[in-house]
Amino acid sequence: MNEYIEKRKEPIRVLLLLCGIWFSYIALKDNALFGLIFQDQEMLRNKVLVTFVTTISTAAPTFFAVAMFKESFLVKTQAIYYYQRLIDRKIFWILAGLLAFFLGVISLSGIVLIPLLNFLAGIYLILFALNLSFRRKKAAKPVKPSTSHVRGPRILFRDQVFSLTKDFMTIGRGKKANIQIEDPKEVINPVHVGIKKDDQGQYWIIDNDSRNGTYIFSNGQYRKITKWALYNGDVFALCYNPSRGPYVTLQFRTD
Repeated sequence: MNEYIEKRKEPIRVLLLLCGIWFSYIALKDNALFGLIFQDQEMLRNKVLVTFVTTISTAAPTFFAVAMFKESFLVKTQAIYYYQRLIDRKIFWILAGLLAFFLGVISLSGIVLIPLLNFLAGIYLILFALNLSFRRKKAAKPVKPSTSHVRGPRILFRDQVFSLTKDFMTIGRGKKANIQIEDPKEVINPVHVGIKKDDQGQYWIIDNDSRNGTYIFSNGQYRKITKWALYNGDVFALCYNPSRGPYVTLQFRTD
């Protein structure tokens, strides 16, 4: 979901802006809000259309804006990983769908709050679209690989060496990752895992709810993990297939 949105961010931003303007227009046109001023305006009485408009106006901010929220607001904090785990849960989308359906059912009764919902949804979409326009996400500063001998905590990938110069660094195929892995097949997530150093100096590998998983090589086999304490020489894989083996392997070194 996030990768799809990332590739089509500009069209979606325009869509959000247009939807916001449309829903605001629907609300302003309906004299349930401005009946005292515009007495000659006709009310929107087609309940099927009202249901459709209300449901879409409620679902659009939920399904579009929430999915892109992390891209614009939380990209610089570790909360991005916990938030992404939330929006990747099926229960989250089920609840969002039920909310949209519930508000759609309410519209069948002709409650006058419908124009207000449209108006609020419209303003929300407009502000969100403008926010995405002005707050462009900055790509993470990539770590330059080195082929020379490097001391200290580092990640080895083929003939490249990436020094862990920060307490928290990310690995993935996208520009958002500190350590960027070339992956034309897009098997690896843009931000696949994070490497974190805690207060005691222990390094941890944390899976970012990746699509194809993160695996640690332990006791002669690859085990899928979400969080794992790293020690010198540990080998981990980004994606693993029992029949084909690991897709990309990296090694953690401290000596």
